[in-house]
Amino acid sequence: MNLLLFVLGCIIDPTSIILLTCPIIIPITQALGLSSVHVGAFMIMNIAVGMATPPFAGTLYISNQLADERNMGAVVRKLIPYIVMMFMITLVVAYIPQLSIALPKVLGMTV
Repeated sequence: MNLLLFVLGCIIDPTSIILLTCPIIIPITQALGLSSVHVGAFMIMNIAVGMATPPFAGTLYISNQLADERNMGAVVRKLIPYIVMMFMITLVVAYIPQLSIALPKVLGMTV
């Protein structure tokens, strides 16, 4: 599921991904006993990492314009450590659900 969301994040707009995949993913994850808050957290994080990686990375084009770089490769090389860190954090959040549901529990919300 993480890989699917990551790949979709590389090529499709985030709103479209959420609208297309939520009706499929939410019932499956509820049947597995996962919290909806946790599912939403790892979905958004996977999509965000996908948006920051080529081939159709919209955020790369924006950061390329903000950095006033002429070469997209230079921007990608500078962002590689951040993309790797985002990917590692996404894996941690996806496989340790207590991290994503801790704050709602502290605030007294039901998860």
